[in-house]
Amino acid sequence: MPEAIIRVHPEALREAENARDWYARRSIPAAFAFINELTHAVELLKEAPRMWPVFSFGTRRYSLARFPFSIIYRLKSDELIEIIALMHQKKRPGYWAERV
Repeated sequence: MPEAIIRVHPEALREAENARDWYARRSIPAAFAFINELTHAVELLKEAPRMWPVFSFGTRRYSLARFPFSIIYRLKSDELIEIIALMHQKKRPGYWAERV
C-alpha cells in the first residue's frame, strides 16, 4: 500500500505555528522539541492512520506525549489523511468541529 498523503487544514497549520512560536518565546530548545515531536507524529499517522482512537465527529486523535496537544485528523480515503486541528488539550474542546 502506498504511503498516505497528508493534507493540513490552514487553521491547523496556524495552530502549529502559534504553538511553536509560544514555545520559542520561552525556550528555543522547547520549540525544536515540539516541532520534532509533531513531525514524528505526522510520520506515524502516515504509516498507520487507523492505529489511533476514534474521537468526535468522525475524526481520530493522536495525543502528543510531551506536549499538551492532540492532532485531530480524519481519513478521507486509504491514501489521504486530513489534519483538521492541532488541539490544545486544555482549551475550548470541540472548537474545531466546524472544520469537519
